[in-house]
Amino acid sequence: MAYRSSKSKSVKPIDPGCRKTIYQSRGEAEDMIRHLQETRFVRELHAYQCPVCALWHLSSKAKS
Repeated sequence: MAYRSSKSKSVKPIDPGCRKTIYQSRGEAEDMIRHLQETRFVRELHAYQCPVCALWHLSSKAKS
């Protein structure tokens, strides 16, 4: 017989706290930049580590 919990629990995914697409590493973000440059006409992009979620995002804004 299988164990069943009497109460249904929903597990929410981790919410990074920001709404941009997240990448787990700088390399993953830079791979996406290369893919976008090869398949579309895009602005100059760079990867940056977010101060809110500590994950990586892409931006077309000038580096500061």
